[in-house]
This record gives sequence, C-alpha cells and structure tokens, in this order.
Amino acid sequence: MEEVIKYQSRLFKADPSEFSEGGGTLSINIRRFFRAIRGYTIYGLKLNGEIIATAYIKRNYLHKYAFLGKKDSIINPYQTKSAYRNRGYAKQLLKEVIKDNGEWEHLYAVVRCDNLPSIKCLESIGMKNVGYAKKQLWSYYLSKDKTQLLVFKY
Repeated sequence: MEEVIKYQSRLFKADPSEFSEGGGTLSINIRRFFRAIRGYTIYGLKLNGEIIATAYIKRNYLHKYAFLGKKDSIINPYQTKSAYRNRGYAKQLLKEVIKDNGEWEHLYAVVRCDNLPSIKCLESIGMKNVGYAKKQLWSYYLSKDKTQLLVFKY
C-alpha cells in the first residue's frame, strides 16, 4: 500500500531518520538533513513502510535560479530508489506534490538533457519544457541556448 508523506521543515526540528533511504551513506543522510533544515518541503512515497521515492520542493530564497519569481518553487531533487524505478512511483509522488500546492504560483524542475526517464515523467504530469538553464556566476538563468540542463514549468 502506497502512502505519501509530507514534511514541512522548521529550523532544527527536522528528523533525518524519516527521510534517510536506509542503507544510504552517512554523508547522503546528512545532506538530506541539511536540506530539511534549510526550508525544503520534503515529500516521500512509502511502500510497505519503506520510503521509495522523495521529492524536495524549495522556494527560491537564495535566488540560485534567477528565472523563478517570488512565489515560485522548484523540485530539486526528486528521486526513486533504483529497485523501484520505471514503475510510475515518481509520477505518483509528483502528482501529489502538485495537488498539495504549497502556495507556489509556478513549479519548476531542472533536469539533465540525457535523463530521458525524468523528462518523460515531468511531461506526463503536465510540465512543459520552457528552455535551458544557463549558469552565470552563481545563478542559473533561463536561456534558449542549448546547455545540459532543461527547465520544465507547471
């Protein structure tokens, strides 16, 4: 039985054990924990008590993505455990993220051009390719020039 869980982080109240992938390295779990305390909303898809897919939704408070507006959010990253890929779990999780709408005006995702399963997943939930992400200094800008990063918008 699948269940979607949501964790809206508050500074220093995150529980890293809930979103560790069991068997992940300590550094990966620490990175997940710090994402949580920096204000990400984390969604997880549980199957038989195990989190098999996660999606991190972030407001653009550091302006890393210059193309985001004040009320926009970005999915960065989202992933499914390798043993559960290509079964529609990421799609199911992202549909729940969209349905929940954490008060964002637009939702964006940035994926590598060669990540065809991710591109297919984003298109299947109604996201549209709006260009490429081009890095200048420390921010990414929306560009029509081809780069390795595609930008999708919902």
